[in-house]
Amino acid sequence: MTTRIARIIVGYDGSPDADVAATWAGRMAHLRGEPLVAAIVVDWMESPRRPNWPETWWGEIEERARQALATTGATDVTVERLHGGVVQTLVDSSRDASMLVLGSRGHGRIGEALLGSVSQSAARRARCPVAVIRKAADHENRRIVVGVDDSEPSLRALDFACHQAAVTGDTVMIYRAWKPVTMPVDRYGNLPA
Repeated sequence: MTTRIARIIVGYDGSPDADVAATWAGRMAHLRGEPLVAAIVVDWMESPRRPNWPETWWGEIEERARQALATTGATDVTVERLHGGVVQTLVDSSRDASMLVLGSRGHGRIGEALLGSVSQSAARRARCPVAVIRKAADHENRRIVVGVDDSEPSLRALDFACHQAAVTGDTVMIYRAWKPVTMPVDRYGNLPA
């Protein structure tokens, strides 16, 4: 009986945000000792009026993915071209993954506006943690922020954040938010004693 090694899947579309996500995913694959798969999803239905991109274009996207991952330290890297709807294909490919990594935005801005965010849709449907990566405003910031509300999913997110911090050495910041109840005020706008 063979055991499957967990792998990290990063969605890659050649956008600058995908480059940031691929770099982050490569670093995590290196730190965690896990294989990394850059998934390039070809969705023929994304824009029915647009002609199919030529093979050379897809080859360039694959090469950009390899270049983005080359300097990360990850050694077990595969670039795969998959076909189908972007969200469902990424969710399906990450079924046995330790995490799915996505950039905060991609090429499909018009589709995102009409159909919703790929990262949000994937996060709702994936069976593994989904990390949505954006360019850091402060590269010195070494923290993982997780929101909790005592639900089972938020406790799983906290568990993932703590395991991730153990690998990266980052600090975990736990946030809990609530909506305060409406307070009655007198006619002058003062709160009661």
